[in-house]
This record gives sequence, C-alpha cells and structure tokens, in this order.
Amino acid sequence: MKKLYILTNSTFPYGNANSNYIRYFALALSEIGWNVIVIGSNMSGDSDVSGEYGGVEYRNIQFSRKKLPFHLKDHFAYGKKLRRVMDELRIEEDAHVFVYSMYRDLVKTALKKTKHLKAGHLSTAMVEWFQPYQYRFGKLNPDYLCWKYTFEHLITQFPKVFPISRKLQEYYEDAGCKTMLLPIMADVSANDFQLIDKKEGEPFHFIYPGDAGKKDSLDGMVFALDSLTDAELASVRFHFTILKKEALQQYVEKGINVERILSSMVFHGRLPYDDLLKLYSEMDFLFIAREKNIVTLSNFPSKIPELLCYGVIPVCSNVGDYADLYLTDRKDSIIFEGADKAGCLEGIRRAIKMPTEKMYEMKRNARDCAEKKFDYHAWSRKIEKFFIKQI
Repeated sequence: MKKLYILTNSTFPYGNANSNYIRYFALALSEIGWNVIVIGSNMSGDSDVSGEYGGVEYRNIQFSRKKLPFHLKDHFAYGKKLRRVMDELRIEEDAHVFVYSMYRDLVKTALKKTKHLKAGHLSTAMVEWFQPYQYRFGKLNPDYLCWKYTFEHLITQFPKVFPISRKLQEYYEDAGCKTMLLPIMADVSANDFQLIDKKEGEPFHFIYPGDAGKKDSLDGMVFALDSLTDAELASVRFHFTILKKEALQQYVEKGINVERILSSMVFHGRLPYDDLLKLYSEMDFLFIAREKNIVTLSNFPSKIPELLCYGVIPVCSNVGDYADLYLTDRKDSIIFEGADKAGCLEGIRRAIKMPTEKMYEMKRNARDCAEKKFDYHAWSRKIEKFFIKQI
C-alpha cells in the first residue's frame, strides 16, 4: 500500500480554508487505497489530538499561539514541534511526503528531515503570491519577509509543486520544479442540492465572501448597488459573513446613500460552520469582484467550488483561472469585465433580469461543474499519477 504523510500547520480535518484544502487532498488519495497520515496543529488545546477521519489518520500537534507580533512564533518555533513528531514516525524511504505550509521553520524542517526519501517523493503546494502592500509596514514586515524567503528560497527546493494557478505554475517551472496545476477541490457528495422554487416577488440572494481591503473589490459592489433603481435594489439581498456594516461608512463621504443600500444588505457575522453551510444552500448567486493583479491572478477563490456544490451561480470578474479554465459564462456563471461600478452593475443586472427557468438551468449546470471539475474524486488518479511520475 502506498503511503502519504501530509505535514501542515493547519488543523485537520476542519478549521479554515487551508484545512479544507488538506482534507480534500487527503481524501483524494485515501479514496483510491493510499494510507494517508496528516500531521497538523492543535492551537486550541494543551495536548496533541489524534484521530481518524474518512479513513485518514491524523495527529494535530499542540501549538499554543502566544501573542507574538508578525507570526514570529509560527515562523521560528513550529519546526521544533514537527521534528519531535517526525522522529517518532520514522518516515519510510519509499513513502511520499506532501508539505502544505508557508511557515519558514516548518518548511525548513520538512526539507531537512526528508532527504532520505526516494527521488521525487517530496512535494508541496502553493496557493498565494502575496505582495508587500497587503502587510502593515510593507516590505519591512517580518511576516512578509519570512513568507517571501519561504516562497523564493524554500519552496523552490521541492522537486514537485502543486500550484493553484497558472501564474504560480509558471514561476515554479521557471525555478526548475515539476508542477501539476491543481485548483481547490470540493466534496460534492457531502452537499445536498435541491432547486428551491422562486416565488414571485421574492428577492434574489447574493453572498459576498470578501472583506474590505483584501483581494475583493468592495468599491465596485457598493457603487453598483447605489446605481440600481429602487425596484432593482428591492429585488436583491446581499449577505455578508465577514464584512462589517461599519466598513460602509467611508462611502458616505463619497456621495453614496448608505442608508438606502443597507436596506438590501444582511450582515451575519462569522457563523458556526454548519450555519454557514446552511446559508450557502439558500443563496442564488455568489458575487466576486476582483481587480486584475499578481495577487488575484495567482489565487483561486475557495468559495467558488464550495458554493457550486449547492448550485449557487458565480457572478464574478473575468480574472484568473476560475474564469478561464473552469467556469463558462451564461452556462454555469455570469462573468463580467473589470471590478468597477460598470462591470459589477452589469453582473448584478444580468443576474436579476434572468428568466426563472434560465436560472434553474444555470443552477443545475453549476452543480454539474462542481462534480466534473472540482470534486476530489475526479482528481484522485491525476494526483496519484503525478506523485509516482519519475523526475
């Protein structure tokens, strides 16, 4: 039986978007008979936690996150914990090891402790290309400097890399790594899909997963909503799980009637995971507006495959691989140009003016897209083939 060890600083099986990536990756190999063992982290307790999930063994290492600034403890102390566990595991020469982390010390430790592996049995993934403007103090931020060192000098030492985008694939192929393009996956069978009849006069429900100042353009969405007629605005409900109402106050000085558009907004705050999934299942559209830059071209929004599972139709900017390689405008998604008011307004109006039967058709196509292009079962053999391919 082929064996795979996954080394990560994320909690397994649930925790955040990184936990989801690891869960689907592990299940993809376990599904076809691999013995998969995940070494993750337990940041909420005072001891290691071991268990089994879907045939995958896991051990979350206790790692209390003290309030040191700039993730300094994460970057410089996690490796010591990992070394202890790796010494106990005595990873076999013919096993495969997959590293998913950008913590400097963890990645350095993994590289040092796997030199005995057979050629090509060590791999990693890359899902972001951060830029200085995303950090406080920019290029001088210690967290950014550690990330940059890992990105440029450590990840490039891996013989095999799973980049999440073509932008990252190009970078690591130029660095001499063998690559396999792999989007964020999903577990379609775990999510029920039911078409809910749309009653006359019922608003269209959009979910906006972004946050002010991150990858997604808040300006375009706000100015677009402000440009809707009263009747159009009354026909939509925009749902937010991260964005706070206070983030909209800045638009008062920009001439936006904030009180008017607030009537079509629902702020849920951070929800328990089960409640969040229930909310997803009630949505009609997923709204993502992104400017085209190195960050957005390199990233892949995890919410796209996650909401496609529920038949939620993406209304999104034509930016990156999700628009070019996976979604099809007017079939399973609504794709518009840019992230400014004009583009966002076009996307919203196309959604709310769509005939009901067409919306039902696109919802079914969205679910079908999730099954064929993102479900982890569809990727199992492809990942295996890349693992066993000689370098």
